[in-house]
Amino acid sequence: MKKRIISIETSIGQRQGFVADLMRMGRANTKGYVCLAQVHMLVEAWKDEDYAKVVNEAAIVVPNGMPVAMAVKILHGVPQQRLSGVELLPELFKAAQAEQLSIFFVGGTRTLLDYTWEYCTQQFPDLDIAGTYCPKSKIISGEESLEIIDKIEKARPNFVVVTLDCPEQEKWMAAVSGKIKACMLGVGSALPIAIGVRRKAPSWMQRTSLEWLYRLSEQPFRLFMRYAISNTVFLLLLLKFWSKAKLRQVG
Repeated sequence: MKKRIISIETSIGQRQGFVADLMRMGRANTKGYVCLAQVHMLVEAWKDEDYAKVVNEAAIVVPNGMPVAMAVKILHGVPQQRLSGVELLPELFKAAQAEQLSIFFVGGTRTLLDYTWEYCTQQFPDLDIAGTYCPKSKIISGEESLEIIDKIEKARPNFVVVTLDCPEQEKWMAAVSGKIKACMLGVGSALPIAIGVRRKAPSWMQRTSLEWLYRLSEQPFRLFMRYAISNTVFLLLLLKFWSKAKLRQVG
């Protein structure tokens, strides 16, 4: 089941249900991709119809973070558990290890991929890592995409975990999804946090929708403008769509 949050059809459910859905896709080597919807993505999709279409064509759109979970409740009256890619990834690794399904990692820096390999080896020693690929730049060219597709095809993984920036991450997955016989999962910055390269926000900040403030304190120069604009626009859009929903109920 999906519910529209501003411009994105967001999947509704609990963490274990999403993990089960991912496992079904991985087990069947389903060609498709999964997005983790957070505030910045919602705003980018509202500004760019083509990008909204890319996200809405994903097999699953996980409501990532407390603000998105709250938006589900506010706009549709449906209680939604707070989810995060940081918590989802270890669950996926554990389940993939248990079923002997393999994972290929694309994106990030060479250092991040090395740390990822080390983390998985220590925490999930029987997890089959089919391979890794570090792109030459943040935006993957068509020529490099062919190289990545070839490497993934030879490795034959069940999952491809993608770590790029939004919106390039989702656009790339959409562009190659019909050519990669695996479930792709766009995780962005969730991977370095999940493996311990970057610290998690304190639990109270996660519960109170202030995780963005913690991230901002860690990377103020990179994130200030993004958060200043995206968070403000998100709140205004949420108010707009909530007001429209209330007017429809009255009418």
